[in-house]
Amino acid sequence: MQELADNPSKVISRHDEITTEHGPYIANGAMRTLRAIYSHARKAHRYLPADNPASVVD
Repeated sequence: MQELADNPSKVISRHDEITTEHGPYIANGAMRTLRAIYSHARKAHRYLPADNPASVVD
């Protein structure tokens, strides 16, 4: 999680890969799941940045 928080461009790259392989619907669903997981992880690990790395994907 920390790696993604420090480098949100990895999230964009992964979204693009998933879109190419499986389509935008699946890619957007994966990012919604990532957003939820990050938010949940941040509750237990306050050192994670408040900015959710999945928010870089429109």
